[in-house]
Amino acid sequence: MLPYKFPNMSSTTTLTLPLRTAPPKSVTLDPYFTLLYEDNKKALKHFLDNKVPLPVNDILATPRLVEYLLSKEPGPKVQYENLRPALTAIRSFLLSSPGGKKLLAFYKHLLKVQGRWLMTTAELIGFELYIKLTHALFISRDDKKLLAHFVKVIPGAVSKVANYTDIDRATFDALLNLEKNRLQEASTTATDNLFNFKVSKEFYHTHGKLLTAIEIHEAKLEELRERAARRKAERQARIRAAYAANAVTFSRQMGMAGMIPYHPQVEASVCQYAKEICEEFFSFNGEPETEEPVV
Repeated sequence: MLPYKFPNMSSTTTLTLPLRTAPPKSVTLDPYFTLLYEDNKKALKHFLDNKVPLPVNDILATPRLVEYLLSKEPGPKVQYENLRPALTAIRSFLLSSPGGKKLLAFYKHLLKVQGRWLMTTAELIGFELYIKLTHALFISRDDKKLLAHFVKVIPGAVSKVANYTDIDRATFDALLNLEKNRLQEASTTATDNLFNFKVSKEFYHTHGKLLTAIEIHEAKLEELRERAARRKAERQARIRAAYAANAVTFSRQMGMAGMIPYHPQVEASVCQYAKEICEEFFSFNGEPETEEPVV
């Protein structure tokens, strides 16, 4: 059998395949759109009616978005969810201890820097998402998934989109470029400030002191809890012992005097009472006691 011969192909021969254009990426796939606009009639209607970004307060009022942003906070991780209740509990302890006010001031400054970063980041996200929505819905008009989502949530969205005055992309970007640069600069500055503060020596030492103060306070609270539990157990033990000591007299009924022995303490008390009564009313041989007049 003769060996197989490959076809003669010159070095300049190229294999061509039919070009397939990739479908445009829909804004609905943006994670920030999912968190802020997806199935959110209020947010979608706000965009259609006002043609402006979402207010920062509305963005920060979205718990899932805030949680997502906090997961990307720059610098070392800080367990804010543990610090807040702990500091609330030991506030009086810190105010009365040396250096406690400084620790509280440090924590307030940390929250202030973090809040500034969170606000500027949320504002930038809302503005950039507004630009994407405007490009896709009013300028290029090629995002069918986005339009379908608007129509699903707001049935009259098609007419509002159709009545929007056309504007070219370059003009729109030029109008918003200055504000976008301002927001980007503010977000970058806030990010740098938060990161630099969290990696500083002051943060390292003061945060360590704050955690130590919380641990000391928790240890003292645990000691007080154990002491209170021990005292409660001792008191209950004394009560049980008293019940056990008096259990003999609990089953006594009327008409059974002398049939069931009294408790020694009760018997001694009865004897003493009987003796005093006898001496007071049945002592006929003795002279009656003379009472001095009360002045």
